[in-house]
Amino acid sequence: MTPSRVTTSGGSASPDGEDLNARLRLGALHLFETRGFDATTAEDIAQSAGISRRTFFRYFPVREDVLFSDHAVYLLRVEERLRAAHGEPIRVAGVALDPLLDGLVDDADFVVRRSVVTRENVALRDREVLWLREYQQLLGTFLAEQDLGARSAIFAQIVAAAILAALSQVIDRWLSAPQSEDPRALFAELVDEIAESMGESGLRGRGPGAEHPERTGVVVINSRLSADEIAHLIEGARR
Repeated sequence: MTPSRVTTSGGSASPDGEDLNARLRLGALHLFETRGFDATTAEDIAQSAGISRRTFFRYFPVREDVLFSDHAVYLLRVEERLRAAHGEPIRVAGVALDPLLDGLVDDADFVVRRSVVTRENVALRDREVLWLREYQQLLGTFLAEQDLGARSAIFAQIVAAAILAALSQVIDRWLSAPQSEDPRALFAELVDEIAESMGESGLRGRGPGAEHPERTGVVVINSRLSADEIAHLIEGARR
C-alpha cells in the first residue's frame, strides 16, 4: 500500500491542517512510547489530538502513517523543486531534497524519538521503507526523464537510492553528534561526489538494451551505508 499523502482533510496544506497533523504525530508518538504500538488504537490517537476516530481516518487510512505525516509535506516540496529546477540532474536531485533535510534537522527531537519507536516495530519499519521508496521513485523518475529516454530506468533508481542513502547517513551522523559538522554542507559534498563519480558517461548509454526496452526497477539502499560503501555500489553499477 502506498503511504497516504493527504496533509489536511481537504487535501491541501493549511495552518490549521498542519497544526492538527503536528498534534496527531506528537500524540501518537507519546502513546507508542508509553503504551506500545500494538496497544494503541486509532481512537486513542484521535482523542489525544481532540478529534473523532472518523476524522482521524479522513487523514490516515492506517495508524502507521500518522508518525510519518511530515513526509507528505516534504514530498510535495521536493516534487515542486524538481519541476522548477535546472542544471546537472544529480545535483538538482540533491538540492531538491533540501526541504526534507531541513525538516529532519529542525525536528531533531521528534526524529530521534520516532526512530527509537520505529526500530521496535516491524509495521512501522515497513511504513518507513514505503516512504523512502516514494522519495526514490520521485528522484528516479526525474533522473530517468532527463536524457530523453536514453538512461536506464534501473540505473536512475540506483542513483536516486544512492542520494537517499547519503542523506540518511548524514542525518544519522548529525543526530549522534549534532555539533560535529554542518549536515547540509556534508550532504552537498556527498551529492557532488556521487555526481562526479558517475559523470556524463556513467549516465548515458547504459540502458537495459534493445531486448528489454521497458525494464524498470526499484532499489532501496540500507540507510546505514557509509559514503565509501555508497561509492562502491555506484562503481559496481557502472560496470
